[in-house]
Amino acid sequence: MCASPAASAPEPLDEAGRLDAQAAGLLQAGRHQAALPLAIRSLAVTEKKLGPDHPKVAARLNNVAMIRQALGEYEMAEPLFLRSLDIRENKFGKTHPSVALALNNLAGLHQVQGHLNRAEPLFRRALAIREKTLPPEHLDVGKSLKLSGELYKLQRRYEKAEPNLRRALTIFDKTLRPEDARLRRTLLILTFIYQAQGKFRESIPLIRRQLAAKEKSLGPGHLEVAKSLNDLATIYQALGLFDKSKPLFRRALKISRKKLGDKHPFFASILNNMGELYRRQGLFKKSEAVFRLSFSIRHKALGPLHAHTAASLNSLASLYLSQRKFSKAEPLLISLLSIQEKSRGKNHSKVPDFLNSLAEIQRINKNFEKSEALHRRALAIRARRLMQPHHYR
Repeated sequence: MCASPAASAPEPLDEAGRLDAQAAGLLQAGRHQAALPLAIRSLAVTEKKLGPDHPKVAARLNNVAMIRQALGEYEMAEPLFLRSLDIRENKFGKTHPSVALALNNLAGLHQVQGHLNRAEPLFRRALAIREKTLPPEHLDVGKSLKLSGELYKLQRRYEKAEPNLRRALTIFDKTLRPEDARLRRTLLILTFIYQAQGKFRESIPLIRRQLAAKEKSLGPGHLEVAKSLNDLATIYQALGLFDKSKPLFRRALKISRKKLGDKHPFFASILNNMGELYRRQGLFKKSEAVFRLSFSIRHKALGPLHAHTAASLNSLASLYLSQRKFSKAEPLLISLLSIQEKSRGKNHSKVPDFLNSLAEIQRINKNFEKSEALHRRALAIRARRLMQPHHYR
């Protein structure tokens, strides 16, 4: 006896769940275009079966919105996130944990669009909900703290970012495995926050944690280990701990040379940091040789207008200025001024610095009219920049 077609057909909600799972897998794999039609079909089936205001419909709306966001279709994603949020608020109330999830997703959309002031109150409300409804060390509380901390970092409000990220790290240390990407990213961002505030000593334990984790999971000769060695060495250098800094730079250089060769821009970056170490130790000949090598590598690999090439040139010019070798510094400063004006515009914030340095050289050489003209140019640029409105990016 043959089974009827109706008996063998899958239940609509089962089919919707299968489609949704497929779409989620494709989204995670980065196949956004392939995921979208499956997620849309899953939403349509779920909405037809359960009605437009069911919590499962809210979940399906959220998934379609996430895919559209990944595709850069922000205007199409926003109403889907808003509808998902509205359904959850009406079904569960405005302080339910599922509402916090919807708020975070909507805030995340605003954040990637650069609408940070619209994202902030949503992240704050989501955090408040989770702190009220969940235990203080719940993983979701940590997630909200991390999200708000990242937003404050983008707004350069480091004093607000720091406590949130510190709390998030404490929670993640208790709830996540050491290799979890969320924990690693929180360490990385908090390190940046400390350094942006000049709290270099506070950043050292975090960098050492990252270094130890990389050595354990990737091996002592991995390129990621070299990056952490370079970061730690740079902090020790900033603190004047040169004896701790130098062996770390040397080890980073050795790994970088082995993995990338001695013509790679990353190798040049470590060299430039090493040159600064020599400069601060008063080893000017060594510093000059290393700065020149770094510049040569970057100039060849990245081109004359690249920011890293300019950084090596600036290091060399600063070395000459500190030794009062003005005849050597002047042509480099002229080149740097040209690079900045060509690559970033004549009103860029760094242009006045080079103009003032050139003006000082002209003053020392008793070319007072040229010196005054350069100072006036620098002053005019700074005055124009002060007149411009400032926006968080």
